[in-house]
Amino acid sequence: MTEISSLFSKLDSTPRTSGASNTNLANDFNSFLSLLTTQLQNQDPLEPLDTNQFTEQIVNMTQVEQTVSMNDRLGALIEAQETQRIQTAVDFIGKQVDALGDVIPQPENGAEMFYSLEESALSVTADIVEVTASGADKVIASVDAPETEQGVHRLLWDGFGSDGEPVDPEKTYRLKVRANDSAGEAINVKIGYSGIAEELRHDNGELELLVAGERIPLDQIVAARTPTFIQTPGT
Repeated sequence: MTEISSLFSKLDSTPRTSGASNTNLANDFNSFLSLLTTQLQNQDPLEPLDTNQFTEQIVNMTQVEQTVSMNDRLGALIEAQETQRIQTAVDFIGKQVDALGDVIPQPENGAEMFYSLEESALSVTADIVEVTASGADKVIASVDAPETEQGVHRLLWDGFGSDGEPVDPEKTYRLKVRANDSAGEAINVKIGYSGIAEELRHDNGELELLVAGERIPLDQIVAARTPTFIQTPGT
């Protein structure tokens, strides 16, 4: 709860300039009316001041006052929406979530991943690749991806390479999925991984969930569910 409380404190500590603007505007408007009254009291009867100018100035001051008031209400609405967004995001904590992305977090522990086909495919292949210093991808393992129907399908990887050895946790690994239709044309595939949402963070105005050690923006979370224990092939 400490982390959650700090999020709301962060919101409460956000400077609110609209209230100060309203105060300054009210003071300016009162000063304007005082000067206007003084001018009217001391005007030359033979050369009276132009009332049209007074009317125009009053209208302008009123419009500014209404604009500041509107900004104040809009700011309050945005703050309420942000608070609601945080409260909704808190519900993800402790849930099994699906996050978009091809990087495999904590590969030494194995991973539950998924791919989503926009349409049914004739063939689907899935590889675990190591990202090398040269930028080239080195295939270290292949995982079964038998599902070719349209929709979301899940993959399990045990964290071992095709040589039977566990992967190096210091290296970066990615999931690559390729799908082709009956004409041999590539089909668009979305990929990601699953993990328990452990923590909610607020950084530079953005909300992020900590999932399997990775910081994930909320807009990359595509599903959440009650966690279930899944036995990976190597355990």
